[in-house]
Amino acid sequence: MANPTAGWDKIPVFGVYQHVADSSPVSGSITFSVSQRITKTDGRIIYPDGATVTVNIGVSGEQDATIKATVHDAWKAVDALLSGYDSVTWEAWWTDTILPAAIFTSFPASDDPDIVQQGYQVLVKETLSGGGGKTYAIQPLLVQLSLPIPGINLGAVLVPDSTPTILPVYAKDIPGGVAGLDSSGHVPKAELPQDVVYSNTVDVLWTGTQAAYDAIVTKDPNTLYVITA
Repeated sequence: MANPTAGWDKIPVFGVYQHVADSSPVSGSITFSVSQRITKTDGRIIYPDGATVTVNIGVSGEQDATIKATVHDAWKAVDALLSGYDSVTWEAWWTDTILPAAIFTSFPASDDPDIVQQGYQVLVKETLSGGGGKTYAIQPLLVQLSLPIPGINLGAVLVPDSTPTILPVYAKDIPGGVAGLDSSGHVPKAELPQDVVYSNTVDVLWTGTQAAYDAIVTKDPNTLYVITA
């Protein structure tokens, strides 16, 4: 899995669905859909007509055993570094609390050089008990394999409340994903492109077109210009 192009072209996708009050499992199903054909560079077709996979929460027979084991080992390794960690207690927590509320599956990486298409998305639809759930899209990227717990954690996917349409949102702070917001709902300076000069005071706020901006002979590096058209 460390090198997907050498034989493992999948990205783990997992999620844990629990009630906030008591951490009891939420019943329901999660459906993943890929609407387009995905072909490997050697000509093999992964999904000839797209694919739809439904996983019921907590049902082990519908889950990917390899992904479950991968997430288990990585999660345990992360928690083992915490003060007070106890292996026996951790395993009991995993079995009694996490597994009844979890789903585990996988999808090919959209930026895998062994896959012809680039940038396709997987549509996720949560159908939870009581009529709850969200619909959103994720993009499986190879970079997500390098996370402490590799893959896409659906619990970390940012989906705006009352989203009227499906938005291409991915895990927070992952390359190709979305930037995190500060307590005021703004993008922190650290999340902004490094090659742009920002100043605390704005002498000129440019609101013209890109062409008009490019025609400016001298651009003050201490001035923030904003292209709005």
